[in-house]
Amino acid sequence: GDYTLAVYGDAAAPSWRLIADDNRPPASSERAKMRLLHMAFGTDNTLTLVKDYVGVASNVAYGNASSYTQVTTATEARVEVTSPLSTTPLFLAEDVALPSRGVFTVFMLGGASTPTGVLRRER
Repeated sequence: GDYTLAVYGDAAAPSWRLIADDNRPPASSERAKMRLLHMAFGTDNTLTLVKDYVGVASNVAYGNASSYTQVTTATEARVEVTSPLSTTPLFLAEDVALPSRGVFTVFMLGGASTPTGVLRRER
């Protein structure tokens, strides 16, 4: 199998989770795949991943990953992660290239006071 090993939580007593991956590229050349991995310690609320103002993943709980969702390719996409407890995005990246058949994960890391988003291309 193909997995992501996520180690997260309090450094004194970390948790870990083995998360199944499906980072095979989409069949269509007009699509890419994205998911959200919520590992922002102390951010107990759920998070939502949005691409160009369209939901990609919603209600992703702490310590979990969303399923991959196919999205349209783009040369200048707006990618953001939001929380129902914040009026501003926790993560915002503009002008993101999402090429044909690419596979991406947005990792939300850090703590509740300074959550940090990292966008990684897997394929």
